[in-house]
Amino acid sequence: MSVGKSAGVSAAGVSFATAGSCSMFPAFKPGDRLQFDNDVGEPQRGDIVSYRANFPGAPREMVHRVVGLPGERLEPAPDGGVLVNGAPLVEGYLPAGLTTYMREPVEVPADHWFMLGDNRERSSDSRVTGPIPRADILTKLTNVEPVKSDDEDPC
Repeated sequence: MSVGKSAGVSAAGVSFATAGSCSMFPAFKPGDRLQFDNDVGEPQRGDIVSYRANFPGAPREMVHRVVGLPGERLEPAPDGGVLVNGAPLVEGYLPAGLTTYMREPVEVPADHWFMLGDNRERSSDSRVTGPIPRADILTKLTNVEPVKSDDEDPC
């Protein structure tokens, strides 16, 4: 999900953005206000972070969930999920029955993280860009302010 920054960084190291796509639905939807902390620390599995993604000819800032850590092997599971070092990845934040659509195994290099959008069918993430170097991880999501909408499932 690419983001549109709606305010700069405050003295407290906090920044804000507006969600711009459906790639992280149902965690948040387009128009929701996102709050980020600039002190990411060591990214952990399950964290939602913003990062620089190097798409050919169009680098962008993206927001996705950390699912793979340095040194891990990720691969498609027979049930459509993800295996991490041969064990099923438990992703309680995803709707039941969601398919990840990983085509091939990925070895996450040292000092890199593997990102996936929660809306796996509508996300351009590390399955496209590859693992993300730590230097390109910018902020960590700390709060979501949902926008009111009559549409329960805008994505």
